Amino acid sequence: MYPLIIPTYILLSDKKYITLCNTLPCSRKEYVLSKYIGGFIASFAIITIGLLYGYITTTFVQADSVNFGQIFSLRGFSFIIIPIIWLNSLTFPIFFRFSKDKGSIVLVLLFCVLLGGFLIGIIFIEKSISVRPMYKNQDIFPVLMHYLASYIDRIGYKAFLTQLLLVTGSICLFSMLISIQVFKRKDIGGE
Repeated sequence: MYPLIIPTYILLSDKKYITLCNTLPCSRKEYVLSKYIGGFIASFAIITIGLLYGYITTTFVQADSVNFGQIFSLRGFSFIIIPIIWLNSLTFPIFFRFSKDKGSIVLVLLFCVLLGGFLIGIIFIEKSISVRPMYKNQDIFPVLMHYLASYIDRIGYKAFLTQLLLVTGSICLFSMLISIQVFKRKDIGGE
């Protein structure tokens, strides 16, 4: 949870000093980009420390060692980093636009709408298909997972990972552009 929270905390820690931050010898664009880069670096550092701690603990302390090879692969690292990038790409423009209190309310409402829309969409898809795929009772969102697995099998794992990374990069870039425009227009004194 810390890698998800730290970038937002880094952004919000300046809120009460935002007028003074605007007097720094950098543009508003550089300030926004520094928040993104600083937050992601902090998240990566926390993830690395956590992985090293887990590796040392499982290798030298426990009798049964855990294979960390999958996590240290591009696939494992990508699936750890992608949710962090998506979450911060969603929260940063909101907190650049609104105050901490209003931004929190907007964010909770947005998550409720997204979760509700996702669940309604899943239910609609599951009710509308005529041929039910085979799945285990323990599967979470079985129809969605079936279609996702079929899609990955059809295009190949490397193509899927490439598409996922391109979409993630596009979302992050779009979020940065929105945050820069919002922050440039914000009347907070300075510049």
